[in-house]
Amino acid sequence: MISSAQVDAIDFIRKGTYQISNAPHIAFPSIIRLPNDSLLVVYRKGSGHVDLSGRIMKVKGSSDGKFWSIPQVLVNQHGIDERDPSVTLLADGRIMLNYYEYLPGNAAAYPPVPAIYSIHVAFSNDGGNTFSTPQSIDGNDAMSISAGSTFDGDHYKLPDASIFQVFACSAPAVEYEDRIILPAYGGNALIPDSVPGLFVSEPMSIFFFESTDGGVTWSRYGIGENYLPQVWKAEPALLKIDDGKVLMHYRCSDNPATPSSAGPMRQAFLDLKLMTLFLIWTLDLLARPPIFCDLVVVFW
Repeated sequence: MISSAQVDAIDFIRKGTYQISNAPHIAFPSIIRLPNDSLLVVYRKGSGHVDLSGRIMKVKGSSDGKFWSIPQVLVNQHGIDERDPSVTLLADGRIMLNYYEYLPGNAAAYPPVPAIYSIHVAFSNDGGNTFSTPQSIDGNDAMSISAGSTFDGDHYKLPDASIFQVFACSAPAVEYEDRIILPAYGGNALIPDSVPGLFVSEPMSIFFFESTDGGVTWSRYGIGENYLPQVWKAEPALLKIDDGKVLMHYRCSDNPATPSSAGPMRQAFLDLKLMTLFLIWTLDLLARPPIFCDLVVVFW
């Protein structure tokens, strides 16, 4: 890093200068280079790390990163924490934005109100100047998620008696052939415990959302539940390394009751061409040598 500068709430910056932002919490940046060689950055702006003032911002920069536009609000709904945005430049020239909505739960109510996560995507056809109205790709809507659901003492159930699940994302999508693949994590809706920061829930796992029609419709796939079943797996990021081969890094929490507990970073190698098998082997990036784990079957 040659130099750094804060780019929120200012007209423009120059390399080596430092500006004071009026926002208490700026986080989760994602950056791409546009076809015209300029830069596009999206990030979250809020009052704290997790709070309902969270919104998605965007700012454009010169090709060398020395000059930046005035940041603009990209997504903001009152009473919802929009967070962890990412942008991807697709092969057809469009820009894809993905982020998730969050609403905290309420352990004091009965039935307890679950914490809500819901993935949304939007697209730009004009280099990031404008974006389509964000759409949920997981069937959830943070503003009306509890409508029609019931609590059975352990889980929230949907009208069809299935367990209500929530999903989040924190990394850009990747393209493979005619597929857009968005790495995500999720699981059964989290029921807050009386102990702050803890949840009564099974650990979250890794999922993929896939679209074969350019982002109009999406399907969801899991990578297996018997792989490290007592470890909270979250925030996967993908990188294409070969034809059909993908490297995935993801965060782990060894205490399944909370995503904030300590745990290693792990990596896995995926083969998208096999479609029905992912040979997963993981590596604790901070501590131990490679650990060969389960062969996980995926019904793709």
